[in-house]
Amino acid sequence: MEYISFKSKIIESKAKKEAKKLNDDFVIKEGRHTFLTKEGAEQITKMRIHSGQIQNDDLSDLKHFPNLKLLEILSFKISDISALPKLLSLETLKLQTIEKVTSLKPIENFPMLKKLDLEGFCKNTDITPISKLKKLKTLNLGYNAIENIAALSELANLTELHLFANQISDISPLLQLKKLKRLFIQGNNIVDISPLSSLVALKELNLAFNRIIDICALANLSNLETLYLEHNHISCIEKLERNTNLRTLSIYQNPISVDSILKMPFLDNIYVDKKDYFLLLEMNYKKTTLSTRIGSFDDRKEYLIYCFHKYD
Repeated sequence: MEYISFKSKIIESKAKKEAKKLNDDFVIKEGRHTFLTKEGAEQITKMRIHSGQIQNDDLSDLKHFPNLKLLEILSFKISDISALPKLLSLETLKLQTIEKVTSLKPIENFPMLKKLDLEGFCKNTDITPISKLKKLKTLNLGYNAIENIAALSELANLTELHLFANQISDISPLLQLKKLKRLFIQGNNIVDISPLSSLVALKELNLAFNRIIDICALANLSNLETLYLEHNHISCIEKLERNTNLRTLSIYQNPISVDSILKMPFLDNIYVDKKDYFLLLEMNYKKTTLSTRIGSFDDRKEYLIYCFHKYD
Protein backbone atom coordinates (compact mmCIF):
# COMPACT_ATOMS: atom_id res chain seq x y z
CA MET A 1 0.00 0.00 0.00
CA GLU A 2 1.36 3.43 -0.98
CA TYR A 3 1.54 6.17 1.66
CA ILE A 4 1.84 9.93 1.22
CA SER A 5 4.87 11.84 2.53
CA PHE A 6 4.24 15.49 3.47
CA LYS A 7 6.42 18.56 3.96
CA SER A 8 3.82 20.33 6.06
CA LYS A 9 2.55 18.79 9.29
CA ILE A 10 -0.42 21.15 9.14
CA ILE A 11 -1.54 19.97 5.70
CA GLU A 12 -0.85 16.36 6.69
CA SER A 13 -3.06 16.64 9.77
CA LYS A 14 -5.86 18.33 7.83
CA ALA A 15 -5.69 15.73 5.06
CA LYS A 16 -5.94 12.83 7.51
CA LYS A 17 -9.02 14.35 9.12
CA GLU A 18 -10.69 14.80 5.74
CA ALA A 19 -9.79 11.25 4.68
CA LYS A 20 -11.14 9.70 7.88
CA LYS A 21 -14.49 11.41 7.27
CA LEU A 22 -14.67 9.46 4.02
CA ASN A 23 -13.32 6.11 5.19
CA ASP A 24 -11.33 5.09 8.28
CA ASP A 25 -9.29 2.72 6.11
CA PHE A 26 -7.72 5.66 4.26
CA VAL A 27 -5.59 6.42 7.35
CA ILE A 28 -3.37 3.51 8.46
CA LYS A 29 -1.81 3.23 11.91
CA GLU A 30 1.60 1.62 12.25
CA GLY A 31 2.98 1.69 15.78
CA ARG A 32 2.69 5.23 17.11
CA HIS A 33 2.38 6.77 13.65
CA THR A 34 -0.48 7.19 11.20
CA PHE A 35 -0.19 7.46 7.43
CA LEU A 36 -2.50 8.68 4.69
CA THR A 37 -2.86 6.28 1.79
CA LYS A 38 -2.54 7.44 -1.81
CA GLU A 39 -6.06 6.17 -2.45
CA GLY A 40 -7.35 8.27 0.44
CA ALA A 41 -5.60 11.41 -0.80
CA GLU A 42 -7.15 10.96 -4.22
CA GLN A 43 -10.64 10.79 -2.71
CA ILE A 44 -10.35 14.14 -0.92
CA THR A 45 -12.32 16.85 -2.75
CA LYS A 46 -12.19 19.73 -0.27
CA MET A 47 -9.52 21.26 1.97
CA ARG A 48 -9.88 24.24 4.29
CA ILE A 49 -6.48 25.14 5.75
CA HIS A 50 -6.68 28.03 8.20
CA SER A 51 -3.27 28.39 9.82
CA GLY A 52 -0.90 31.29 10.27
CA GLN A 53 2.04 28.91 9.89
CA ILE A 54 1.51 27.71 6.30
CA GLN A 55 4.43 28.94 4.17
CA ASN A 56 5.16 29.20 0.45
CA ASP A 57 6.87 25.82 0.00
CA ASP A 58 4.15 23.98 1.93
CA LEU A 59 1.76 24.57 -0.97
CA SER A 60 3.51 21.87 -3.01
CA ASP A 61 1.90 19.24 -0.74
CA LEU A 62 -1.39 19.92 -2.50
CA LYS A 63 -0.13 17.88 -5.48
CA HIS A 64 -1.27 14.80 -3.57
CA PHE A 65 -4.93 15.81 -3.96
CA PRO A 66 -5.59 15.81 -7.73
CA ASN A 67 -9.36 15.70 -7.29
CA LEU A 68 -9.75 18.76 -5.10
CA LYS A 69 -12.82 20.82 -5.98
CA LEU A 70 -12.66 23.28 -3.08
CA LEU A 71 -9.53 24.80 -1.56
CA GLU A 72 -9.26 27.49 1.12
CA ILE A 73 -5.91 28.68 2.44
CA LEU A 74 -5.74 31.40 5.07
CA SER A 75 -2.21 32.12 6.26
CA PHE A 76 -0.10 35.06 7.43
CA LYS A 77 3.09 33.94 5.72
CA ILE A 78 2.26 33.30 2.05
CA SER A 79 3.84 35.74 -0.41
CA ASP A 80 4.52 33.41 -3.36
CA ILE A 81 2.01 30.89 -4.72
CA SER A 82 4.24 29.42 -7.43
CA ALA A 83 4.40 26.13 -5.50
CA LEU A 84 0.69 25.57 -6.07
CA PRO A 85 0.34 22.50 -8.33
CA LYS A 86 -2.02 22.14 -11.26
CA LEU A 87 -5.40 21.14 -9.88
CA LEU A 88 -7.52 20.51 -12.94
CA SER A 89 -10.69 19.68 -10.99
CA LEU A 90 -10.60 22.74 -8.71
CA GLU A 91 -13.83 24.77 -8.85
CA THR A 92 -13.63 26.97 -5.73
CA LEU A 93 -10.50 28.73 -4.45
CA LYS A 94 -10.09 31.14 -1.54
CA LEU A 95 -6.69 32.58 -0.64
CA GLN A 96 -5.92 35.04 2.14
CA THR A 97 -2.67 36.45 3.54
CA ILE A 98 -1.25 39.64 5.01
CA GLU A 99 1.91 39.49 2.91
CA LYS A 100 2.34 41.11 -0.52
CA VAL A 101 1.83 38.41 -3.15
CA THR A 102 4.32 38.77 -5.99
CA SER A 103 2.34 37.18 -8.84
CA LEU A 104 -1.02 35.61 -9.63
CA LYS A 105 0.37 33.69 -12.61
CA PRO A 106 -0.15 30.25 -10.93
CA ILE A 107 -3.90 30.95 -10.86
CA GLU A 108 -3.87 29.98 -14.55
CA ASN A 109 -3.33 26.37 -13.43
CA PHE A 110 -6.98 26.10 -12.41
CA PRO A 111 -8.95 26.29 -15.68
CA MET A 112 -12.13 24.83 -14.15
CA LEU A 113 -12.48 27.49 -11.45
CA LYS A 114 -16.01 28.80 -11.00
CA LYS A 115 -15.53 30.71 -7.75
CA LEU A 116 -12.42 32.71 -6.80
CA ASP A 117 -12.04 34.71 -3.58
CA LEU A 118 -8.89 36.85 -3.35
CA GLU A 119 -10.19 39.51 -0.97
CA GLY A 120 -7.20 41.44 0.35
CA PHE A 121 -4.84 38.86 -1.16
CA CYS A 122 -3.34 40.59 -4.18
CA LYS A 123 -2.80 44.22 -3.20
CA ASN A 124 -1.00 46.15 -5.96
CA THR A 125 -0.53 42.90 -7.90
CA ASP A 126 -1.27 42.49 -11.62
CA ILE A 127 -4.65 40.73 -11.96
CA THR A 128 -4.21 39.89 -15.67
CA PRO A 129 -3.83 36.11 -15.05
CA ILE A 130 -7.43 36.02 -13.85
CA SER A 131 -8.53 36.74 -17.42
CA LYS A 132 -7.63 33.13 -18.31
CA LEU A 133 -10.33 31.72 -16.02
CA LYS A 134 -13.15 31.67 -18.54
CA LYS A 135 -15.47 29.52 -16.41
CA LEU A 136 -15.52 31.91 -13.45
CA LYS A 137 -18.99 32.74 -12.16
CA THR A 138 -18.14 34.41 -8.83
CA LEU A 139 -15.11 36.64 -8.22
CA ASN A 140 -14.11 38.59 -5.11
CA LEU A 141 -11.28 41.12 -5.45
CA GLY A 142 -12.27 43.46 -2.62
CA TYR A 143 -9.66 45.38 -0.60
CA ASN A 144 -6.81 45.09 -3.10
CA ALA A 145 -6.00 48.70 -4.10
CA ILE A 146 -6.87 47.80 -7.71
CA GLU A 147 -7.02 50.65 -10.23
CA ASN A 148 -7.26 48.84 -13.58
CA ILE A 149 -9.90 46.14 -14.17
CA ALA A 150 -9.37 45.67 -17.92
CA ALA A 151 -8.55 41.99 -17.37
CA LEU A 152 -12.10 41.33 -16.20
CA SER A 153 -13.66 42.16 -19.57
CA GLU A 154 -12.98 38.62 -20.79
CA LEU A 155 -14.86 36.90 -17.96
CA ALA A 156 -18.16 36.66 -19.79
CA ASN A 157 -19.63 33.99 -17.49
CA LEU A 158 -19.43 36.06 -14.31
CA THR A 159 -22.72 36.34 -12.43
CA GLU A 160 -21.35 37.83 -9.19
CA LEU A 161 -18.49 40.32 -8.85
CA HIS A 162 -17.04 42.00 -5.73
CA LEU A 163 -14.72 44.95 -6.33
CA PHE A 164 -15.38 46.95 -3.16
CA ALA A 165 -12.74 49.09 -1.41
CA ASN A 166 -10.35 49.50 -4.33
CA GLN A 167 -9.20 52.56 -6.31
CA ILE A 168 -11.25 52.03 -9.46
CA SER A 169 -12.53 54.96 -11.49
CA ASP A 170 -13.03 53.40 -14.94
CA ILE A 171 -15.64 50.61 -15.01
CA SER A 172 -15.93 50.38 -18.81
CA PRO A 173 -14.47 46.81 -18.82
CA LEU A 174 -17.70 45.68 -17.14
CA LEU A 175 -19.60 46.40 -20.37
CA GLN A 176 -19.01 42.85 -21.59
CA LEU A 177 -20.25 41.10 -18.46
CA LYS A 178 -23.83 40.61 -19.61
CA LYS A 179 -24.57 37.76 -17.18
CA LEU A 180 -23.84 39.75 -14.02
CA LYS A 181 -26.64 39.51 -11.46
CA ARG A 182 -24.83 40.85 -8.38
CA LEU A 183 -22.24 43.64 -8.50
CA PHE A 184 -20.52 45.25 -5.51
CA ILE A 185 -18.28 48.23 -6.37
CA GLN A 186 -18.74 50.37 -3.28
CA GLY A 187 -15.82 52.31 -1.87
CA ASN A 188 -14.08 53.33 -5.10
CA ASN A 189 -13.55 56.55 -7.10
CA ILE A 190 -16.35 56.09 -9.62
CA VAL A 191 -18.12 59.03 -11.23
CA ASP A 192 -19.31 57.64 -14.57
CA ILE A 193 -21.60 54.60 -14.32
CA SER A 194 -22.80 54.63 -17.94
CA PRO A 195 -21.15 51.23 -18.67
CA LEU A 196 -23.72 49.65 -16.36
CA SER A 197 -26.61 50.54 -18.65
CA SER A 198 -26.23 47.33 -20.65
CA LEU A 199 -26.07 44.99 -17.65
CA VAL A 200 -29.77 44.24 -17.72
CA ALA A 201 -29.47 40.98 -15.75
CA LEU A 202 -28.43 42.84 -12.59
CA LYS A 203 -30.58 42.15 -9.53
CA GLU A 204 -28.37 43.59 -6.79
CA LEU A 205 -26.05 46.58 -7.18
CA ASN A 206 -23.93 48.39 -4.59
CA LEU A 207 -22.54 51.77 -5.67
CA ALA A 208 -22.14 53.29 -2.20
CA PHE A 209 -19.16 55.45 -1.20
CA ASN A 210 -18.28 56.72 -4.67
CA ARG A 211 -18.52 60.11 -6.44
CA ILE A 212 -21.61 59.51 -8.52
CA ILE A 213 -23.90 62.37 -9.54
CA ASP A 214 -25.91 60.97 -12.47
CA ILE A 215 -27.74 57.62 -12.28
CA CYS A 216 -29.54 57.74 -15.64
CA ALA A 217 -27.64 54.60 -16.65
CA LEU A 218 -29.70 52.58 -14.17
CA ALA A 219 -33.05 53.40 -15.75
CA ASN A 220 -33.09 50.36 -18.04
CA LEU A 221 -32.07 47.82 -15.39
CA SER A 222 -35.56 46.39 -15.12
CA ASN A 223 -34.51 43.33 -13.11
CA LEU A 224 -32.89 45.37 -10.34
CA GLU A 225 -34.27 44.46 -6.89
CA THR A 226 -31.71 45.89 -4.45
CA LEU A 227 -29.77 49.14 -4.93
CA TYR A 228 -27.31 50.85 -2.58
CA LEU A 229 -26.46 54.47 -3.45
CA GLU A 230 -25.49 55.93 -0.07
CA HIS A 231 -22.61 58.39 0.28
CA ASN A 232 -22.59 59.83 -3.25
CA HIS A 233 -23.60 63.21 -4.74
CA ILE A 234 -26.95 62.17 -6.23
CA SER A 235 -29.79 64.70 -6.20
CA CYS A 236 -32.19 63.14 -8.70
CA ILE A 237 -33.53 59.58 -8.67
CA GLU A 238 -36.54 60.10 -10.96
CA LYS A 239 -35.07 57.70 -13.52
CA LEU A 240 -35.62 54.86 -11.05
CA GLU A 241 -39.39 55.27 -11.27
CA ARG A 242 -39.37 52.77 -14.15
CA ASN A 243 -37.53 50.13 -12.11
CA THR A 244 -40.71 48.56 -10.76
CA ASN A 245 -38.96 45.40 -9.57
CA LEU A 246 -36.87 47.47 -7.16
CA ARG A 247 -37.67 46.53 -3.56
CA THR A 248 -34.78 47.89 -1.47
CA LEU A 249 -33.22 51.33 -1.95
CA SER A 250 -30.51 52.91 0.22
CA ILE A 251 -29.99 56.62 -0.45
CA TYR A 252 -28.76 58.22 2.77
CA GLN A 253 -26.00 60.83 2.54
CA ASN A 254 -27.28 62.14 -0.80
CA PRO A 255 -29.12 65.44 -1.49
CA ILE A 256 -32.35 63.75 -2.59
CA SER A 257 -35.87 65.13 -2.05
CA VAL A 258 -38.57 62.98 -0.48
CA ASP A 259 -40.89 63.63 -3.44
CA SER A 260 -38.80 61.35 -5.63
CA ILE A 261 -39.10 58.52 -3.14
CA LEU A 262 -42.88 58.81 -2.93
CA LYS A 263 -43.11 58.25 -6.68
CA MET A 264 -41.82 54.71 -6.16
CA PRO A 265 -44.63 52.91 -4.29
CA PHE A 266 -43.19 49.54 -5.28
CA LEU A 267 -40.35 49.93 -2.72
CA ASP A 268 -40.51 47.70 0.37
CA ASN A 269 -37.43 49.03 2.19
CA ILE A 270 -35.98 52.54 2.10
CA TYR A 271 -32.81 53.63 3.94
CA VAL A 272 -32.60 57.39 4.62
CA ASP A 273 -30.98 59.78 7.10
CA LYS A 274 -32.96 63.02 6.89
CA LYS A 275 -35.73 63.50 9.42
CA ASP A 276 -37.69 65.74 7.06
CA TYR A 277 -38.55 62.55 5.16
CA PHE A 278 -40.28 61.01 8.15
CA LEU A 279 -43.74 62.57 8.13
CA LEU A 280 -44.52 61.52 4.58
CA LEU A 281 -42.83 58.14 4.72
CA GLU A 282 -44.46 57.13 8.00
CA MET A 283 -47.86 57.24 6.31
CA ASN A 284 -46.97 54.08 4.38
CA TYR A 285 -43.99 52.58 6.18
CA LYS A 286 -42.91 51.60 9.67
CA LYS A 287 -39.60 53.03 10.87
CA THR A 288 -36.57 51.23 12.32
CA THR A 289 -33.53 53.09 13.64
CA LEU A 290 -30.19 51.58 12.67
CA SER A 291 -26.60 52.34 13.58
CA THR A 292 -24.08 52.67 10.78
CA ARG A 293 -20.80 54.45 10.16
CA ILE A 294 -20.08 57.59 8.22
CA GLY A 295 -16.91 59.08 6.73
CA SER A 296 -14.42 57.53 4.36
CA PHE A 297 -14.96 53.87 3.53
CA ASP A 298 -12.19 52.73 5.88
CA ASP A 299 -12.34 55.41 8.57
CA ARG A 300 -15.88 56.04 9.71
CA LYS A 301 -17.71 57.39 12.76
CA GLU A 302 -20.93 56.05 14.19
CA TYR A 303 -24.05 57.52 12.66
CA LEU A 304 -27.80 56.87 12.68
CA ILE A 305 -29.83 55.97 9.63
CA TYR A 306 -33.45 54.97 9.38
CA CYS A 307 -35.03 52.11 7.52
CA PHE A 308 -38.64 52.39 6.47
CA HIS A 309 -40.34 49.04 5.89
CA LYS A 310 -43.61 48.70 4.05
CA TYR A 311 -46.46 47.52 6.28
CA ASP A 312 -47.55 43.92 5.67
